[in-house]
Amino acid sequence: MEVGNIGDVYQVSSFYEKPDAELAQAYIDTGRFMWNAGIYVGKIGVLAEEFRKHLPDIYQVASNGYEYYRQSYSQLPSISLDHGIAEKSDRMAVVPADLGWCDLGSWNAFSEIRPADEQENVCEGHDIIVMDSQRCIVKQADKTIVLFGVDNLVVVETDDVILVADRDKCQDIRDLTEVLKSMGREDLL
Repeated sequence: MEVGNIGDVYQVSSFYEKPDAELAQAYIDTGRFMWNAGIYVGKIGVLAEEFRKHLPDIYQVASNGYEYYRQSYSQLPSISLDHGIAEKSDRMAVVPADLGWCDLGSWNAFSEIRPADEQENVCEGHDIIVMDSQRCIVKQADKTIVLFGVDNLVVVETDDVILVADRDKCQDIRDLTEVLKSMGREDLL
C-alpha cells in the first residue's frame, strides 16, 4: 500500500530477516516483496522513539551521551536494527531503489568494488609492494605491506591489529570474533 500521495513509497506490512532459501524464493516468485538493503533513513526523533519503544536498554545508554554509550557498548545487548526495530515497528516504509549496492559482508566483496591488477590482486593503501602474488586483497593503513610469493590471502591493517587470512575462510570471520571474545580480546574487534 502506497503511503499518502507519494509514489513508490510503501508501508511495510511485515519485515522478515533472513528467510530460508525456500521462503526467499517464494517471496521472489510472487513479485510482491522487496529485499532490504539495510539502509535506514529517518528523523532522529522518530528513530529515538523506536529505540525507546523496542530497544529500551540501548535507548537508555544512548540517551546518556556518546562517551557513555561508547564506554558501555560491550555490555549492550547484541541485536541488529533489523531484529530489534524493523521486525517490530509499525512505522516502517520502503522505497524501491537501485543504488548499485554491494554488501561488504566479507572481504571478498571488496574485490567487487575495487579494480584488480593483472594478477587479480586488489589493493587499497599508499605503501603496498606486491611481487609474485595472486588473488590477494590488501587494505593498508600505515605500515608498509609486502606480499611475496603468496596466493589467495586477505591482509587488513587497522590501528590495533593486522589480519592475515585465506580468502576462502572470509565467511568464517564470525568464528574468529567468537574466539577473540572468549579470550577476552574484545579490544581487537
